[in-house]
Amino acid sequence: MLRGIAQLITLAGVFLLSVLGAWAEYPRIEFTPPACVPADGNALVEATVTPSEGWSSIRAYFLRHGRTELYFVEMRPAGNDRLWAVLPKPDQDTPAVDIRIAVRDEEGRETRSPVAVVPVVQGCPVALSDEQRAVARNLIVGETLAEQFGGGVLGFRCDGIVLRMNFRGELRPEDCCCENAALLVAAKGRNPLLPLVILGGVGGGTSIVGGGGGGEVSKARP
Repeated sequence: MLRGIAQLITLAGVFLLSVLGAWAEYPRIEFTPPACVPADGNALVEATVTPSEGWSSIRAYFLRHGRTELYFVEMRPAGNDRLWAVLPKPDQDTPAVDIRIAVRDEEGRETRSPVAVVPVVQGCPVALSDEQRAVARNLIVGETLAEQFGGGVLGFRCDGIVLRMNFRGELRPEDCCCENAALLVAAKGRNPLLPLVILGGVGGGTSIVGGGGGGEVSKARP
């Protein structure tokens, strides 16, 4: 009898260790959504991911509430497992923004936070750092579907969006805003690919397509 109990305890211990080992493969996401999204500005999204290193990507996904067109921006490290991202400015027809955080490992497995529905509010207070304001002026918005190619970021304004990333990880000049961006570059004498040097996301490599016919600049991570 005692021997049987001991065997059961041993098996339970092995099972517990296997469960704990499996859990160790997945990140812990702590996401407190912003109280509001400014009607005339960029929302700041912050989260804690533990551990924050060793993942293929950590992204903030967003879409206009009530729609299905999902987009993302790469999150940037702030130290101590904290990360942040800024979203494009909402357009006047967007009443709220759905936001969630997603962490993907090298095998393509994704862990997601619950979706937060954040209202768009006139005069919503948001304090951005100098770095965050620079990113807001040079946004790289990712797509989740091939059908999103060639269209604007539905529910969001053109302001600050300079590059788009398709679902394969390839970058291109923003389709609907590129004319305005080109005029701005010409006026200020800036390099149109400047946002690449501040991409700084947690994910892997990207490639550049379009925008001058130079072909791919760098290969995407498989």
